[in-house]
Amino acid sequence: STSFSFCSKYRSKSKTPTNEQKKPAEVFRKDLISAMKLPDSHHINPDEYYLFADTWKQEWEKGVQVPASPETIPQPSLRIVAEKVKQVLYTRPRKYISCSNQESAEPGYINILELAESMCRYDLDDMDIFWLQEVNEELAEMGYG
Repeated sequence: STSFSFCSKYRSKSKTPTNEQKKPAEVFRKDLISAMKLPDSHHINPDEYYLFADTWKQEWEKGVQVPASPETIPQPSLRIVAEKVKQVLYTRPRKYISCSNQESAEPGYINILELAESMCRYDLDDMDIFWLQEVNEELAEMGYG
């Protein structure tokens, strides 16, 4: 058996009179479900089936929604989108950059640790360092390191 339904919230707001019924876009076919069922009198060996509980069985009885007229299904299409120029979206502020090397600076160069201490307002703890190393390893694996 086949049934169909109209729903006013999906109906287009055209200027056609309401007494003209349009052909439905979809129908609900119950014969597809019935074809998959076996009669209760049919014997099946326990090795030939799986036992499971499905709370949606009541929904199965309502039928399968299928297109009423397949020729009205829109054809897929594609368009090529120009690739955007890769731009730098984020740069790390200088105050977050520091040197973890404790070697003495060469003559004529500014000690980066002293400069970083005067600029950085965040003190890294062990958890931050661990997280930073993990992120840097992941970025290196992705090719950004």
